[in-house]
Amino acid sequence: MLESVVVVEAGHRGVVLYVGAVENRVLGEGIHFIIPFAEQVVPLEVRTLKFQADASAASNDLQEVQTTIA
Repeated sequence: MLESVVVVEAGHRGVVLYVGAVENRVLGEGIHFIIPFAEQVVPLEVRTLKFQADASAASNDLQEVQTTIA
């Protein structure tokens, strides 16, 4: 029975494979039932991740320019 229950974590989606082939079905967060041994769920992360980078450079007149990209 436990093979038929799948939990999709928060911030993820579950792509359903039926006998190894991708189905046109995506599972949202929560508990879902699948067909044991025939279906498999592959979790994919869909959260937006923040990345921040700092950089400095010199302008044409040799003044220092600092930027932050997020």
